[in-house]
Amino acid sequence: MFVVLCFQQKGMLMSNLLIPVMDKFKSAVSQLLVEVDEQQQELLAQYLCHAMAVTSRASKAFTNHQTMKSCCCVPVFVEATKVFLRCLQVMWLTAYLYHVNQS
Repeated sequence: MFVVLCFQQKGMLMSNLLIPVMDKFKSAVSQLLVEVDEQQQELLAQYLCHAMAVTSRASKAFTNHQTMKSCCCVPVFVEATKVFLRCLQVMWLTAYLYHVNQS
């Protein structure tokens, strides 16, 4: 029982860590899309990189015995991946539309 509780607790703690990062990440992406100041754009882009790095490093917390699945952490990491991929799609589309409009 104690081991299961620890695994479930690890999942809850990982969600508590990553959900606010994802929320702020989404907000920063929205800000970046409308920001015109290049210095602010660079700061926002750096923040996005840091948020992805934090999430990536958090995934290193698992072992062969305590896997993401056994700790109930798969959903939060899947959601993080979806958020990052949506960001890449939006950034690519924005860059493409900017290029098309400049031609």
